[in-house]
Amino acid sequence: MDILKFGTGNLTTAVADAGRGRFRWTRRAGRLRSTPLALAPLGVLAAAEGASTGAVRFTVPSRVGDALVYDLPAPISIGWLTADPNADLAVHSGLIRDTGAAVRALHETPVPTGFSAPSPRLTELRDWLTTGAGSNDSAFLHAVAADRFGPRRWRAAEQWCADLLHPGENAVLCHGSLGLGMLVADPGSGAASLMTGTQLCVAPAAYDLGWFLGALHLLRATTSARFEVSSARLDHGSLALSFMDGYGEFDRTAVGRAAVLCCLNHIRCLASYVGWQDDVLRAVDVVAELADTEGHAALNW
Repeated sequence: MDILKFGTGNLTTAVADAGRGRFRWTRRAGRLRSTPLALAPLGVLAAAEGASTGAVRFTVPSRVGDALVYDLPAPISIGWLTADPNADLAVHSGLIRDTGAAVRALHETPVPTGFSAPSPRLTELRDWLTTGAGSNDSAFLHAVAADRFGPRRWRAAEQWCADLLHPGENAVLCHGSLGLGMLVADPGSGAASLMTGTQLCVAPAAYDLGWFLGALHLLRATTSARFEVSSARLDHGSLALSFMDGYGEFDRTAVGRAAVLCCLNHIRCLASYVGWQDDVLRAVDVVAELADTEGHAALNW
């Protein structure tokens, strides 16, 4: 029996108790998604699993009919645990530091021979930036966001997206969907599973790092506005700093730019798969301000 269900027009998730402290997360394509859920080739999945550390496991799903099924150690993700504005985020710092180290291990894993797939999310974002393509309120958001960004910022975003889609010698194996919502901690051991497999791609390392850090930046801003809480009271910075500490050295300029794109893509997905929300305009302005710093505000907490 399912104990939890949630989703959008892009993706639905049903969580069932599988017994013995394990939970079955079943994911299916949402009604607005134009393509079925896809998995990377078996060799690529194996390479990602091989980058697992003792603290963080890159967990790939099994295909069951039209669904992807993950075997996980809890019914909710770290994303759910940190959604409350009163949550003590610092208690997750150790795990987030371990996640940074695991992502470093993934990026140091040789790209499997013959695998060169670009990020599906970046491809969709590029098309949206250029044409407004997408479902639901995508075209309206495109018009509004382009106007509020202005031509200079918009052209910069298009160029930064192109840079990530053409990594050249900077290409590494990327997770492609890095975020708190993909991380599920084992309450007993403190280790975690990082759901992996549907967005694995070849891109610069900055793509994964910017995706994680940009999401934290936008989460703090939107949480502050939604709950009328001063951003100074929200400790998302402890998670960002822990992640960067665990990962080690990186190209701050490239990661900052990727963080801007992550935030833009988050808003695009909201308009495409959920619909227009009251706080969308505020979020667009937050990202425009982030773009003025080339994303460095998402790195400097």
